[in-house]
This record gives sequence, structure tokens and C-alpha cells, in this order.
Amino acid sequence: MGRVWQAHLLPEDVKLLHLAEFQVLAVTPNAGYVKFVPHSTCLTEVLRQSRGNVMAWLSEHKPKTMTVDAVMDNLCGSVAASCVVTYVLGIGDRHLENICLTPSGHLFHIDFGFVLGDDPKPLSPPVRLPAQVAQALVASKRLNKCFKLAKRAYLALRPFAQLFAALLQLAGAGPGAGCAKLVQQPMAAVAGVQERLRVEEEDEERAAAEFLALMRESSQGFAAVMIDKVHAAGLFWR
Repeated sequence: MGRVWQAHLLPEDVKLLHLAEFQVLAVTPNAGYVKFVPHSTCLTEVLRQSRGNVMAWLSEHKPKTMTVDAVMDNLCGSVAASCVVTYVLGIGDRHLENICLTPSGHLFHIDFGFVLGDDPKPLSPPVRLPAQVAQALVASKRLNKCFKLAKRAYLALRPFAQLFAALLQLAGAGPGAGCAKLVQQPMAAVAGVQERLRVEEEDEERAAAEFLALMRESSQGFAAVMIDKVHAAGLFWR
């Protein structure tokens, strides 16, 4: 997806649509190494430290060499990128401990045990934009910019739906790249990606509007908040 954006979007958009990458090395079928991301903090801890104010946390922890505006631009772009990617790939279990933030403003996701539409929690939102992150974008007057950027990123991917489908089918024909659904239900997995890219919708504006509506609902909806509360309660009683 990042390569599609590099080839088909303006350089200023590509610069903002930052996809945080961390290396993963499989050693056995059941074990491996995951690269440590320095100074990253899960959103649960960010909200605890800042009493729910993401922008205040970033202002306090930002590198001395960066301005607040630069940090908030990073947040705007990384939120747009992560919303598009996690939605298209159907990445589930998106509670606040699986979403991390760096002091430079880059938001990124971890723990991809549930992908291609699978989710351990019922009624989970298909896109995850935490309300507290949306509030930080509102405070910095970047929420509309984030939505517009996400729209362009989403529309750039739609013409490549068949390429993504072919890559998934190829992975499913082998061991599934660690994804059980690709092995057990390859057609359903591929169909889900094509459905989320709305390949049968000829009106691009309508397709984008439906995706953006899910983003807005996630930032304002009650369901995501309840899922976070239930998850936190589950961790407490372990």
C-alpha cells in the first residue's frame, strides 16, 4: 500500500502517510523476535499519564528538535494511514493497548493476531480512530485534514484491489503467511478485502464517503468505548 501511495499520490501526501515499520523475524512456527520501538507508548498509558489529553502528552514528550506543529502533522498523517490500512486488511482486536504512539507523533498498530475480518470481540468497529486521538486532531485543527488525506489514500488503493487479491491468494496457496483464515477460508478472506475496497462501487465519491463515515463513527461511537472498558476490566481480573 505504501508503494501505491508513493507512485500515485503527491509527495506532500506521501510524506504524511507514514507507516511505522518494525522488523519481525520468525525463528520457529511458534516463536520469533519482534523489534523494539524506542520511546513508544501504548495509548492506554498515554491517556493515563495525560489524563486523557493526547495533545498535552505529545507537547510534553516531543523531541526538543521538533515543533508541536511538526508532531501534530505526524499524528495527522499516521492516523490517516493506519485507519486506511487496518480497515482494508480487516485487522481486529484494536483496543487501546494495541495502538501505540511515539513522542514524534507517529501512531502505529501492534499485535496482528486477528486479521482479514476476524475479531475476538463482537460488534467491534471496522475502523478504529480513538476519540481521544480525534480530539487531539480537533485541538490542533487537523481533523478535517486527516479525513481528506485518508480519503485520497483510500481511493488510491481501490484500482489495485485485484493485485491485493492475487497476493492474498498466493499466500493462501502456501502456508498462509501465518494467517489461518488464508488457509481455511481463502475465498472469504479475499472477498472481504474486495468488499472493504468496494470494488463494485463505480462512484468513487460514494465509496470514499462510506469509508469516511466509518472513521467518524469510530471517533464518536459508544461501542468502541465499551470495548475498551471491557478489555480493561478483563486485564484487571486476570
